[in-house]
Amino acid sequence: PVSDVAQKVNLKAGSMQTNVTVKAGQSLGTYSTIAAKFNQMLAVSSLPKADQAKLKQAQAASANAQKNAATMSPTEKMAMAQQAQQLKTLMAQANANTKASQLPATAKTGIHSILKSASGDYRASIVDGKAMGFAVVVPLSVLKNSKKMQTFATDFGLLTTSVGADAKSVFSQFKKLTKDAKSKNNATTISTIKSHGVKIDVGYSTTALYLYVTK
Repeated sequence: PVSDVAQKVNLKAGSMQTNVTVKAGQSLGTYSTIAAKFNQMLAVSSLPKADQAKLKQAQAASANAQKNAATMSPTEKMAMAQQAQQLKTLMAQANANTKASQLPATAKTGIHSILKSASGDYRASIVDGKAMGFAVVVPLSVLKNSKKMQTFATDFGLLTTSVGADAKSVFSQFKKLTKDAKSKNNATTISTIKSHGVKIDVGYSTTALYLYVTK
């Protein structure tokens, strides 16, 4: 597994033996923070457009109220309290809508499956609360099913955004590189996708697409 410290590995082959040092990996951030971002964006995306607009307005109003609380009248404070309750209600509804598709809030050290759906299997490599990388296994059949493909695009887009990448740029590069790969017979990998310091390596097998997200 990827580690945030250099590792010494002893390699043996018959009578031959050698020691190599594997460089420390760079974390994508604290797993709990990444999961919280993913879950919040997923929850909001599940709401109707009108409710998303209300939520955005309520969040902006709440932030403004905190800055000007000292000068607000009792009536204004009451109105803000009502907006805050509306915000809380909308988020509770959104979280209920997406509970089954959210990432676990925390993860122990090791490699864990953090999300399984018809559109893919998401795994995380965790070291002391830090996310060292994510691996996503997507059955090739998903790419031929528009509904499942949309779910994959949403989930993977949210994951890449949560670790600091630009999801739009990632998918733009992905489409171009996969198109180029199709022109090469038996291509099983494509060039590394890079966005804001995040790297995404892609591989293929006869049955699945593999995406590896690292720093």
